[in-house]
Amino acid sequence: MLYHNALGFQGKRALDVSRQRIGVWLVAWLMPISGWAVPDVVVSIKPVHSLVSMIMRDLGEPQLLIEGAASPHQYAMRPSEAARLADADLVVWVGPSLESFLVRPLTQMRAVSSRELQLQSNPLITPLKSRGYSFARPAVGRTKGSVDPHVWLDPKNAVGILQAVTDTLSQMDPSNASRYAANRDHAIQEINEIQHNVMRVLQGVQSEPFVVFHDGYQYFEHAFGLNYAGALALSPERQPGVRQVRMLMDTIDQQSVTCVFSEPQFPSKLVQMIADQTDVRVVSLDPLGTDIAPGAHLYAELLLAMSDAFQRCLSPVRD
Repeated sequence: MLYHNALGFQGKRALDVSRQRIGVWLVAWLMPISGWAVPDVVVSIKPVHSLVSMIMRDLGEPQLLIEGAASPHQYAMRPSEAARLADADLVVWVGPSLESFLVRPLTQMRAVSSRELQLQSNPLITPLKSRGYSFARPAVGRTKGSVDPHVWLDPKNAVGILQAVTDTLSQMDPSNASRYAANRDHAIQEINEIQHNVMRVLQGVQSEPFVVFHDGYQYFEHAFGLNYAGALALSPERQPGVRQVRMLMDTIDQQSVTCVFSEPQFPSKLVQMIADQTDVRVVSLDPLGTDIAPGAHLYAELLLAMSDAFQRCLSPVRD
């Protein structure tokens, strides 16, 4: 009898364990497919990461590759970042004109069918041609040759990025397509509000000429009607020579420029030298949101911070 009871207890215990396992399996099987299908997304820079976060807002969090004050122009990946990149289902980046360090790893990843979304060549984005020292304004529209990669600084391009990300994620994760689309619509409303707020901040200073450290703001200038006068460097990798500095000093004098913008990513003694010789104001302008915490909120805070910087530097000095 005791032996029979012992067998009965063990059998009942085994049955209970089996039921628990079946219950766990059923719960997992009945969970929404969307919870399992959301792609693992890696994004190169903060502003684009913010826009991707808007689309993935309630479904997942994209991973940010470049954090802190590092510049994408001169970045070197750590092994842990390279591993994160290799494991991603989708990599979102601007393009080789900005993140040249990604060209080689992404070329290797294409061989194993990893997916990427390059923005500067996307048909939903309107690129501008990189400018030379002539300070001429290029026509807005598609161009051949070198493309200015700072596409996110035009809110219209930001909307294009939102749509491109929505399209790509919906193809990869069709079960969540309606949620990506709803997040896109909400994000577009936010960006429209940001545009109106920035325009209000910049009223009265759009016609004032200014000089920047490197020529990376023309998308913002075109979007909000600002008066670019010149740049100390065409790119962070190309420091200006004596001839370019003289041209710029002449421009500052001829156009009565009172404002020069520096950048936290590229400290330069040249900016301060010109400020000392010309008595212009120097204000820091950050196109990457270095001091802003990453996330869906960053894009709005970035544009507002830039508009505040322009307003402070270009406003007439009051006695």
